Amino acid sequence: SALAGLLYMLLYVSCSFSIPSDSFKCGVPECGMSGTNLDNYEDLPLIQNGEQARRGHFPWMAALYKKENGTGLWEQHCGGTLITPHIVLTAAHCVVINGDKLSPQEIEVGLGKLYRDYYRNETTAALLTVREVVVPQRYLGPDHLLALD
Repeated sequence: SALAGLLYMLLYVSCSFSIPSDSFKCGVPECGMSGTNLDNYEDLPLIQNGEQARRGHFPWMAALYKKENGTGLWEQHCGGTLITPHIVLTAAHCVVINGDKLSPQEIEVGLGKLYRDYYRNETTAALLTVREVVVPQRYLGPDHLLALD
């Protein structure tokens, strides 16, 4: 579809911007390089050349949580965007696992959260149950992630 093509082009173009190496040093191990020492990875700062989001500044950002099979604990699985008071838009691959659509009971949505942790007590956050999961029939699965998500 035209929208899928537009999304692809936006992603492709945004990934092709060159960033001068002297203005962006994140300290994260170089992707694809073996032998990188990850012992101190937890000590690396989470934000580079930016600032922490302030509570309430991005109320439309949604965290999608899924219960992990082994533990039964809620873990952040994907993100999404609140597009109406009752609809969160996310990528289809976030709600289709191994060809099966997740049931509403398998997903919860966090709005207004500043931290990923489902169990972290945040007074400005809302954890919401899901009423319905809708996946377009034309979604072709993980082999075609970018085309029809």
